[in-house]
Amino acid sequence: MGLSDAVLLERSQLTSGSTFHSAGLVGQLRQSLTLTRMMMNSVDLYRSLGEEVDLETGWREVGSLRLASSPERMEELQRQADWAETFGLPLHLMNANEAQERFPVMSTDGVYGAAFLPTDGFIDPSQLTLALAKGARQRGAKIFTDTRVTAVKVESGRVSGVETSRGPIECEVVVDAGGIYSFEIGRMAGVHVPIIPMAHQYVITKDAGLPRDCWCTTAARAAAWLPVATKETPRRGDWTAFPPPSTTNCWRMTGSDSPQFLRRRPSACRT
Repeated sequence: MGLSDAVLLERSQLTSGSTFHSAGLVGQLRQSLTLTRMMMNSVDLYRSLGEEVDLETGWREVGSLRLASSPERMEELQRQADWAETFGLPLHLMNANEAQERFPVMSTDGVYGAAFLPTDGFIDPSQLTLALAKGARQRGAKIFTDTRVTAVKVESGRVSGVETSRGPIECEVVVDAGGIYSFEIGRMAGVHVPIIPMAHQYVITKDAGLPRDCWCTTAARAAAWLPVATKETPRRGDWTAFPPPSTTNCWRMTGSDSPQFLRRRPSACRT
């Protein structure tokens, strides 16, 4: 860390891949010590990065809610609260009504309780990337776009450089940050990276007229407004449902571990 002679090679343009449509949710408490520390350090960086490089990052420290719609999930949240305490994270357990006070549009039906972490938030992935790139350049890093890696040179079991569409680069360390292409890059060096690209979907909703000052970031199992995207019978775990003929297409997701996690909220739907 702290190296100033780093080079970033981007096959296209910065944020041209999956970054631009990422949700940008930032949750710090993870399943491992390393990931949790990394996310906590990231939040510390996001708080000051915009001012440091004079670019907006879109960081909003609004907190996050994790909902429990089963006794087992509530026990898991209690364990997470103990885990968070070891890191000094202010994770608070609360009942369903207290969670609704923080997130008024949610339904409390079937909710056993919740955990609230006020230092979580969300960020604009594209703005963050550009801010990080500017900060890296200010510290001596070089970024080459429209530059494809074509080979990784290995000598005596160690990396000695990379071949690119713009010519060779000698180096002692290569960081494989290729996302879905990490498997291909790793294979160039004789390393197996256990990553399989998977197609996914994302949903863009219309403005429902909800107050913006009440929103907190939510995990998929917690709360989200989703339009009905298909009229097919939903499979287990799908995020959409086929509504009765007389209803509108605004549904409420109240927890993916509940058999009734999609609930309609007529008061917030538009006809």
